[in-house]
Amino acid sequence: MAWGESTGAAHFALPFGDDERVVGFGVMGLPFASGHYLAYRDFPATSFSPGYRSVWHRHPDGVWTFYATTPGPLSCARYFSSATPAEPVQCDIEASWPRAWSLAVSIAGVLGQWRTIPFVIWDLTYPPARLAVWTLFWLGWAIVLAATFMIRVVRHPLMLGFLIAFWSAPTMTVGHLLFASATTGYILIALQLEERDLLATLGARYAAYRQMVPMLMPLPRIRRPASTRLTAPDRLP
Repeated sequence: MAWGESTGAAHFALPFGDDERVVGFGVMGLPFASGHYLAYRDFPATSFSPGYRSVWHRHPDGVWTFYATTPGPLSCARYFSSATPAEPVQCDIEASWPRAWSLAVSIAGVLGQWRTIPFVIWDLTYPPARLAVWTLFWLGWAIVLAATFMIRVVRHPLMLGFLIAFWSAPTMTVGHLLFASATTGYILIALQLEERDLLATLGARYAAYRQMVPMLMPLPRIRRPASTRLTAPDRLP
C-alpha cells in the first residue's frame, strides 16, 4: 500500500485547478557546518502521484540526490533531477514528531536520523502565559495575511508578522531558537538590501515614506508640516 493511502490521503483536499498541485508541508532547508544540506517534503496527496515523502540531500561537492517514497517521475525529482547527475532514489522514509516543535526523519542505511534539536530552553506552564504567547503567535500570522493593509503602520508588515510568529513559542527548544535567530538575522539583512533598492528605484518618494512610517516597529508617527506629508497614492508606486 502506498504511503499516501496508508495515512488516509483521501482526507487531504487538493486545491482546485488543472495544474499540478500538492498538499502538505516541508522543511525548506537545513545547512550543516560540514557542507551538507538537507530539505524535506511531506505531501499526503498530490494531483500527479500517490502521496509521498521526499528528502533532498546536497553533498559538499554540490551534487544533489533526491530520495522519495515514490519513483523519481512521481516525486520532487520530476522538477529538479535535470540539475544533478545523481539518479533519484526510491526508498522508505520514516518521519515522526517527538515533540510539537521536533521533527525526526530517517532513511534506512542512508540517513540515521535527522531531527531538530529538542533541548528545551523555556517551557511556559502557567496557562495564562501560554495563552498569551499563543495569541501572539496567531497575531503574527494574522499580520502576515493582512500585510497589504498595514503599509501605513510599518513599511514591512509581512516580515513583522513572521518575526512575531517565529519568536512566539510557549515551549522554546534549542532548535527553534536557532531557527528563529537565523531567520531574524536573514530578515534584518535582507530588509537593508531591499530598502537600498527601493531608495534607488523610487528616490525621494520612498525617502519621504521612510520618514513617515517605521520599518518594523509600529512606533508613533512624527507629526510633520502638511507640506511634507504624503498622500496615500504617493506612498507606493
